[in-house]
Amino acid sequence: MTIFQNSTSTHSWYEKWITPGNTFLIVGFIFGLAWTFITPPFQAPDENLHFCRSFELSEGGLIAQRFGEAVGDSLPKSLVESMENINPGVKFHSKEGRQDLEILQKYLRLPLNKDDKVFYSFPSSAIYAPAAYLPQLLGIWLGKILDLPPLLLMYLGRLANLSFWIVVISLAIKLLPVGRWLFMVIALMPMNLFLAASLNQDAVINSLSMLLIAYLLRLSTQECAVQRRDLVLVGMLAILLALSKPVNALFSFLFLMVPKNRFGSSRDYLSYFAVLVFSTFAAVVLWSAIAKDVFVSLMPWSSYKGQMAVVLSNPLDYLMVNIRTFWTYKGLYLKSHVGQLGWLDTVLPGWVILGYYLLLGGISLYENGLKIPTSVKYLFAVIFVGGILGISLSLHLICSPVGAPYIHGIQGRYFIPFAPLFWLLLNNGYIRTKLDSIKIANFAVLLFLLIALSQVTFVMIERYYL
Repeated sequence: MTIFQNSTSTHSWYEKWITPGNTFLIVGFIFGLAWTFITPPFQAPDENLHFCRSFELSEGGLIAQRFGEAVGDSLPKSLVESMENINPGVKFHSKEGRQDLEILQKYLRLPLNKDDKVFYSFPSSAIYAPAAYLPQLLGIWLGKILDLPPLLLMYLGRLANLSFWIVVISLAIKLLPVGRWLFMVIALMPMNLFLAASLNQDAVINSLSMLLIAYLLRLSTQECAVQRRDLVLVGMLAILLALSKPVNALFSFLFLMVPKNRFGSSRDYLSYFAVLVFSTFAAVVLWSAIAKDVFVSLMPWSSYKGQMAVVLSNPLDYLMVNIRTFWTYKGLYLKSHVGQLGWLDTVLPGWVILGYYLLLGGISLYENGLKIPTSVKYLFAVIFVGGILGISLSLHLICSPVGAPYIHGIQGRYFIPFAPLFWLLLNNGYIRTKLDSIKIANFAVLLFLLIALSQVTFVMIERYYL
């Protein structure tokens, strides 16, 4: 699919190879692999905590341990030492901090000694179900079999996460009946790619959400009846997403985009929809019940029950809190959605951020193909808004002081799973362009991605090493 379709065009070798799928595979692999090793250990968002959870799961530890208000598990001392000492002072706007390569070499040789353990607390990642850690824990498990040092376990976990992300998004792009270039650019936003090249569970969430949206778009446009295997796969994807983060249970409602006539009867259609939604939310409730003993407030000033009472007592006031927060911090959210890397301390040039938004808007308007019905767009809009509000509410409950006028902890990267729904709202069947513009458009997208991601790579090298 080219950005501008024309049924009478003849496909040259150029048009055959410069496709969304090929562009994603090549660009994503090159820069993803480079960033896997350029990014210093534990410099992706919360990567140290995700490393702990992944290692715990690789040991068969499904539920973390709790000692008073401390939630974590017994981990090898060498692993803890690596996390604590490999690059102290680099996180959080420490502009003078750089990765010491000699220290890095030292910890590349540090033995794991997996039986020599110490308790380590990681409450913010301990509460998550294993669903979004499967690639990372498999990479770490393989490294443990080879008795590799903790630092090499981290790199294997990163590589496994990146590989999973590339495979899943490639499949999503292949399945899409419309929006292939759009999904490819969203996937190659610096923040999305940066997360994929780390241990962060958001890489799994971002890729699975794209796959579910693509799969349902495919089912909604195909002429044949929906098969049982399709229903099973949709259910599995929806449940995996919901287990990864509860707000993702909203993706189960996307099933409503599939027309009823793809089923034997309206009863079959509504029955499956009811089972899908119930199963998805039931999975969230079940895991919450299993992990309730390890749930603690993430901030000393926060109180889940106290904040919930305030929200329920005055919903209109809470609505104003949302409006005030998003308006005040709109710049931060827009920048960190496309890419504010590291621990929010690696800021990208403004032209990169603006360029991505212009590119996404242009592709959303001009990428031809199937026109998405207005009713489906309403569904996208409702789920998008619901996802944003769900994210803000969860962070308000666990991160903000009770009754605070602003919501604490929101970052633009949390909105990436819902981004395709927003940009697909601009899909239309009216704008067309001449055949001569096809090659120019495709080449322009590829050129921008190469230049922008090369610039991001230089920014990362300068930030961490020069």
